[in-house]
Amino acid sequence: MSRSIDAVLPLRARDLPRARLLAASLRRFCKGIGTLWLVASDEALPEAERIFADVAPCEAVPEREVVPELRSWRARLWPQWVGAARPGYRGQQLIKLGMSERVRSDFYLTLDADVLAVAPIDADWLVPGGKARTVRDDGGAHRNWYAAASEILGVPASPWEHGVTPCVLSRACVRSLLAYMEQSPSRARPVVTSEPTVSGAWRGPLMRRHDWTEYTLYHTFVEAAGADAEYHQPIPRDAWYSANVWVAQDWASWSPEAAFGGNGSFRFCVLQSSAIPDAADVERAVRRYLER
Repeated sequence: MSRSIDAVLPLRARDLPRARLLAASLRRFCKGIGTLWLVASDEALPEAERIFADVAPCEAVPEREVVPELRSWRARLWPQWVGAARPGYRGQQLIKLGMSERVRSDFYLTLDADVLAVAPIDADWLVPGGKARTVRDDGGAHRNWYAAASEILGVPASPWEHGVTPCVLSRACVRSLLAYMEQSPSRARPVVTSEPTVSGAWRGPLMRRHDWTEYTLYHTFVEAAGADAEYHQPIPRDAWYSANVWVAQDWASWSPEAAFGGNGSFRFCVLQSSAIPDAADVERAVRRYLER
């Protein structure tokens, strides 16, 4: 029998139409989710629980419990960032890191509402031999994110480029990263430990900047700690996700056959909400591929 792995899904009310498609794809293709943690605003949580009730055992968590400062942060800082950053995305990033306190499995899968599973997935595929599959290549599209991670952590930048959501994170590595950030300004050497003490003070410095990502912080820290090979095994980008839509131009030429016809050569597809404003367009395109 396959092991199980927890999954974390941040949601806001506007994400719910896409979340229904994600739920249908998980229902068809994904087995072995131990607990699906739904983290959402108070108004979105009841509907989110209904949508995912038959997908996996769910636990609903108000986002204010994971990032208590989130509401005031949105009101105070987000207006300054519109056009220069994606503040809604920043809140999701904080949640994905902060949920390391609650997940019960050694590794956890991070999800967004605009992700689809497109081929069979289980815990043994995600974490074979106790090491998380991790997208890693030598592309150079987002070196600014890695420069920011290097500056925040005070360690060399990772030379690699890593994948984005969906992603599998080590709970111990995330907790060790957060504990390390709380040691500033007199940090010890980066090290991954099983149960580090984390107070929540890591959130403040990250809230004051908008040039980081959760995954660049995570991988930069783990590599600086010399723990990458212990917790991860690299996988080519197109063996993890493919047929993605990152910008509107991609959607004009996208076909569901490309996403669902990979015969397991890749397992996920990302149809980014910023590129496809109307979730109904996605639903019409993929509906018949998500039926059992």
